Amino acid sequence: MPFLWSHGTPNILTPPNVVSCSLAPSFACPFHVLFTTKTCIFTNKYSMSKVYISFRILALVPVLSFFTGTMHAQKFDGFDMEGGILSSKVDDKVSLYLSTKYNYWFNPAIGLTIGGMFLHSGIDKRFESPNDKNTVYYIDDNIFNLNCVTGLKISFPAYKNIGVLADFNFLFEPVPFNSVSVKSINPETEKNRNKFIFTRFNPAYQLQASLFYNIKKEDEKTVQIAIGGGISDYNPYNTYYRATIDKIKLKDHLDLSTSKMAYTVFLRLSGLDL
Repeated sequence: MPFLWSHGTPNILTPPNVVSCSLAPSFACPFHVLFTTKTCIFTNKYSMSKVYISFRILALVPVLSFFTGTMHAQKFDGFDMEGGILSSKVDDKVSLYLSTKYNYWFNPAIGLTIGGMFLHSGIDKRFESPNDKNTVYYIDDNIFNLNCVTGLKISFPAYKNIGVLADFNFLFEPVPFNSVSVKSINPETEKNRNKFIFTRFNPAYQLQASLFYNIKKEDEKTVQIAIGGGISDYNPYNTYYRATIDKIKLKDHLDLSTSKMAYTVFLRLSGLDL
């Protein structure tokens, strides 16, 4: 047969980068030969790829099973309103925010959220010009930021109507432009410099944990009150961090680093029909 060889003698038709079994019986039928050749011939790269793919498929099985099961569970939705404070450690002042989100629950344990957040921050800074010692720059401004919020909610009922809620959110600014206002003062002149800055959408994450209490209404709907805290890498001063005035980068002279962690404390009312 053309695809068989004797022990220790390779067939000239076998590709050079393929390792084959040399124990195939010479009396085997063509179908047996093809099957034996297919199962015995492989390359190291191809076999490793098959192993990785197999492990990935096995890892996805419980995840897909979980979400498939949730599709048949009790579904409900509603809105929530949240108000809180954010301290970024960039400035002594804290930021105030108010958010409204729509929540869709696949079951009482897991849900998705999408909405918006409006945030107000104050900044009060000053620094001397590195180019002119007689010039001083002052920043005293109110910053307003609008963010889109989307994420995952996980609920852990603890006792009767009391439980713990975890939120994993992603934030970004849908309008990637904001204004800065800087005053420059020297012995001769005083100028106000205003300009728009490209904020690069200011993407950030937000992790929250809260303790909630469910209040059941007469119409069998549930209103939830929650209080909690969280962490985020959101920088409300991102506009000034990316600003340049008189060829001076403000981030080089002011403490506006985006690497500092921000902390939040909030009060939330959920289960609203808006």
